[in-house]
Amino acid sequence: MAPCEQVRTTDRNRRAPRGLASAPGELLTFRELTGRPSDRLLVERFVRTCGAGALRSRFFLPPGADPQALHEQCVRYLTSGRPDGVGLVALVGGTPVGVLNLVATGPEKAELAVVVGERWQRLGIARRLVDEVRRRGRWTGWAVHVLLQWENLAGRRFIRSLPGPQRTLGIEHGCVELAIHPFELARAMPMPAPLRGRVGRVGSVA
Repeated sequence: MAPCEQVRTTDRNRRAPRGLASAPGELLTFRELTGRPSDRLLVERFVRTCGAGALRSRFFLPPGADPQALHEQCVRYLTSGRPDGVGLVALVGGTPVGVLNLVATGPEKAELAVVVGERWQRLGIARRLVDEVRRRGRWTGWAVHVLLQWENLAGRRFIRSLPGPQRTLGIEHGCVELAIHPFELARAMPMPAPLRGRVGRVGSVA
């Protein structure tokens, strides 16, 4: 059984992204990347929805890079979690809207990256991806590092909102490295925090 929840894609202040039915809520599910060809196609599909500027900013890539090479590098990184880490894709109605990648970098040490499509941000999807990794328990107690650009205030606030002791490891060349240690177990899939009515109940599907 895979955890899921309903994400409200419409309210008085937000319109559903194009191509989606304007239903009261859409089902959010997670798919683990296991190295299948279809996994790579799914991540490629997601990366193509992200702006080149956002990808360069998130993955510290130089400006002026060939768009195809840029997309290929991002896809390669986001599908590199196995065997000691994990990659998860968040799907809403079959549409990939976010990707989490946890890559082991040493004994009980990993690097975390979470990317959510621009039209799907501020709906709690990034937190749901992290909570799903915490729920699995395999990386409980690890030191999880996150590297962000200093100007990425939203990303820094998101990491600071995660449970567990945190510290800043360093700030250099406009980048900040944060560590969550120990990475804590989510003992049960938590109910979503109220986000102006945009997130609905937690359930499960096969």
